[in-house]
Amino acid sequence: METIYVSTATIDDTETERSILGLFQKAKYPERIFVGLACSTDSKSFYKKLVKSFKGKNVAIDYVKLKPSNLEDYGTGQARARAFKMYSNQDYVLQCDSHTNFEQDWDEILINTFKEAKKELNHDKIVLTAYLGMYRFTSAGAEIVNSHARYPFYDVGFFNNDYVKWMDVPLSEYNIKYTEKFYPCVKFNGNFAFGDKEFAKSPGTYKQALFYDEEIIQGINLINDGFYMVYPNIKLPLTHFYMDFVNEFGGARKYFIQYLSEKENNIIHDLAKKRYSLLVNDREYVKKYEEYAKINLRTGLYKNNYYVPEDYC
Repeated sequence: METIYVSTATIDDTETERSILGLFQKAKYPERIFVGLACSTDSKSFYKKLVKSFKGKNVAIDYVKLKPSNLEDYGTGQARARAFKMYSNQDYVLQCDSHTNFEQDWDEILINTFKEAKKELNHDKIVLTAYLGMYRFTSAGAEIVNSHARYPFYDVGFFNNDYVKWMDVPLSEYNIKYTEKFYPCVKFNGNFAFGDKEFAKSPGTYKQALFYDEEIIQGINLINDGFYMVYPNIKLPLTHFYMDFVNEFGGARKYFIQYLSEKENNIIHDLAKKRYSLLVNDREYVKKYEEYAKINLRTGLYKNNYYVPEDYC
């Protein structure tokens, strides 16, 4: 039976337990699922609770106790890298967040979709990636808002004056002209990526990424390594819990900035910006990706082409 490795990370996320138990419960073949969870927390009781909840399941946990004295333990990049390190030769790899909702037979659907894309594109190295649709909490529990994959595209400008800006929309719902099942994806999306052993061998993670830089750099590395990033223009059997939907019924989670003082936050953000700036100013390093995505990472300007919804305004 073909197996799937789920690479994910948590930082005191109240959805972690429900997400991981759910991915086993909703899999067509739970026995083929293996999870590698990078757990970062300042409370060991959170880690112990997860260990107890996942007893008897194929879940490996890499635990790091957060300490302000070690800023290198903060940020999404190091957590992604830790999670991928626990991979143990499964056939497929799913990268997702610890606040993900899984629908019935998600494992079979993803494998079949990947195989279809690989056959259609006739390329050895592909990865399906998109921003997931969303779910929210009501008094009755988790409720799916929209399960359609969201397509990312670059917009003019920057986040925090440094990181090129992007938007995302459910492509076929946004414009009826988008009828194909697979489209080139110009930006890697951390909350959903699915590939085979090629992706497992070279996931493109950047250990020193903080947040906004994480996905851009992972995408650059994948394109440099010869991958096709493919957007599946379908309703996916996974949805994501976005911060906009946190309410009294659930979904609370922390970001690493909540563990640090203002001074420590300034230090780690300045360091991330300097590292990112060095990378994107290396013209040879970014050349292939910029040609592919039609984006200038230094100016934030893109060229109009089919990668950008033409009637977006």
